[in-house]
Amino acid sequence: MTTKNSSKRAKSKLDSDTRSRLIEATLNTILESGVAAVRIDDIASAVNVTKGSLYWHFEDREALIRAALGEHLRRLSADTVAGISNAIASAKSREDYLALIAPLLSNPFDPNQVNDRWSKLELIVQARKDPLLAELMHDLQVRTMNVFLELMIAAQEEGILRKDIEPRAVAAAISAMNLGSNVFDVLGPDAPNAEAWWGLLLHLIGSLFPEEER
Repeated sequence: MTTKNSSKRAKSKLDSDTRSRLIEATLNTILESGVAAVRIDDIASAVNVTKGSLYWHFEDREALIRAALGEHLRRLSADTVAGISNAIASAKSREDYLALIAPLLSNPFDPNQVNDRWSKLELIVQARKDPLLAELMHDLQVRTMNVFLELMIAAQEEGILRKDIEPRAVAAAISAMNLGSNVFDVLGPDAPNAEAWWGLLLHLIGSLFPEEER
């Protein structure tokens, strides 16, 4: 019985690893060449599996692309979601909350974040010309924003966020600010410096607190 269970666990891990590698290969293709470049034969070959194995994990090409884009957006928002959740749960004061939340804000001075945001922006641009991609991006972006929405509602329940502010608007602002900060890359040396940027963001966040906390 133990041997049989061990065999099942090994097969489950192998299946999970294969699925992850298929998603990774697809995501790399999308980010490098766009959604139109995703071909089942090429992805299966890149991961060294048969087309039958690929279709065992994913119903069709659309399902594969959806999984890859979902993983991409999950990665882009995972740290922010986890950090905001932790701040809501553990902050004892406005100062605590600001200290916890500051490192999670969109950082236009971090090259890794800049590259991630450009890749997402490029997908959005592609989506304007590709109905399938537009539908996928819409679904995934709504899903991501709904996670932020739940966090904002939790913040209101904890008394961190003012109750007279629409939480969906705050959730949308987080997503918009993250993507919009790419303008720093375009402005280059004409962009505001880090001190001015962080000062403004902390001021804006402070305005979201209830009056007695400000």
